[in-house]
Amino acid sequence: MLDMCFFLVAEGRSSLLSDDVLPEVYEHLENEMHKNMVEGGILWDRLPSDSRKDYNTMVSKVQRHIEDYREREREKEQEDREREQEDREREQEDREREQYKRDLDGMVLKKAAEVREKVAEDMDLTGDIDLEKGEEMKRREISILRQQLKREFLLSFILNKSID
Repeated sequence: MLDMCFFLVAEGRSSLLSDDVLPEVYEHLENEMHKNMVEGGILWDRLPSDSRKDYNTMVSKVQRHIEDYREREREKEQEDREREQEDREREQEDREREQYKRDLDGMVLKKAAEVREKVAEDMDLTGDIDLEKGEEMKRREISILRQQLKREFLLSFILNKSID
């Protein structure tokens, strides 16, 4: 089995092996190659030079494939870390945007309450409630609120676009 894996890797056909198996195969092949080089010293001398050259070529190819595989794995891990960082940054921006919207809504509600209080004070100061004046004040209040909402919406839209 390992000889077949060794051959596949040496011939650049490691894609035929499952990704789940590759790390184990590479590690085992690396250990076997090291063991063969260390323990096989006596036999190594007896091999014809062409066989030694072929074996060395295959070992070099396998080592190159192992290094390439490990480099790809490191790149994948780096990309995963970068993707996670981008996701965290996006989530933070989303939270900030939501907080800004809540703050903006709070400001609009606060301003509306202030305008209502002002209208109520104006009515109390006059003593009598003139229906026309009351209607006019309501229209003015609505007009002011609309203008403020438009300004706040435009400001929010511009800020959101600049964040994106």
